[in-house]
Amino acid sequence: MTTVSAAHSAFAQRYASAFIDSISKKDYKAANDEVEMLSSTIDESKDLTEIIENPLFSKQAKIEVFQSLSKKAKITKELTNFVLTVIQNNRLSDLPVILKAILMKLDALQGIIEARIETAYPLNKTQTIDLEKEIGKLTGGKARISVHVKPDLIGGLVVTIGSKRIDGSIKRRLELLEQDLRASANENLKSVKTA
Repeated sequence: MTTVSAAHSAFAQRYASAFIDSISKKDYKAANDEVEMLSSTIDESKDLTEIIENPLFSKQAKIEVFQSLSKKAKITKELTNFVLTVIQNNRLSDLPVILKAILMKLDALQGIIEARIETAYPLNKTQTIDLEKEIGKLTGGKARISVHVKPDLIGGLVVTIGSKRIDGSIKRRLELLEQDLRASANENLKSVKTA
């Protein structure tokens, strides 16, 4: 199960709702930034991932690590208490999925559309901002994009928003051209045989 599909699971949604219920609507943006920061910190830290996933660490040791992290990163009381509850409920190994569920719910509540962009080359900051604006215009809301570099696309973009996929890559255009050429060759071959 991918992190995104796991984030849709019932338990992750329940935890996400519980966290969102503990904050006020005016704090959604700040909470989003803070949850995103914690999620990135976990993703980027092998030591933190080890503590989260290793059952040999005691519950108390995990609590102490997260209390220390909260102080260093100046994490709000709401998020700190939430993570401590997750630890108490023996769900710390699910924290990355729960954080993703929170981010998805906060995006939905703020009218933010998540879009995945695949491109052959990295985008600079201006290109990323312009692309977010264009996708926002197309979807009628705000957009947040994640850019993934895939050199095999040769050029162009593949944009995925929810279940909709728009493939404007050169690789896809070449595939379509190849299909057209094969179809034309088959038609020519049939007409030669019938003549």
